[in-house]
Amino acid sequence: MSSSERQRRFLERIRASGTAVSSNALEAECVKLKDECAKLKSENATLKRLLDEAREHVRKLEARRERPQPQPKAQPISGDAEMEQKLKALKKKIAELRYRLRTVQYSDKGAVFLKPGDRRKILSALHPDNEVNPATKRRLEVAFQIINDLFESGKIKEISEDE
Repeated sequence: MSSSERQRRFLERIRASGTAVSSNALEAECVKLKDECAKLKSENATLKRLLDEAREHVRKLEARRERPQPQPKAQPISGDAEMEQKLKALKKKIAELRYRLRTVQYSDKGAVFLKPGDRRKILSALHPDNEVNPATKRRLEVAFQIINDLFESGKIKEISEDE
């Protein structure tokens, strides 16, 4: 309903009641009503903004509440701790065996495999910059023993000269 329509209806009610009112009093009442209407409109806009902010805040709180809270990790008892250590060791061994399987699977036929530790020992023992001293002699003996063990176990085979 527009303000002019409100004014018209107001004037009709006053005339219907039969009371005599001056035009100045009516204009003053009309100005007063317009001011009150403007004030109510601004309050309405403020309340709508506050309502939107409150809804946004509630939405954030609900999202935070719905988010699963991390459960504290229970401390294992002594038997569980031992089992967990065994499980960890077995998982490590499985990973190592899978790595070895992939290495063997994708290698050439007749390839020779050395453990990384054995390979490092052989290379360090046979490095050309070594001086001959008791420590070097001991490393050469270790490398010789490793190579002999590999030959005896069949991991390294000798190639005959006629092949």
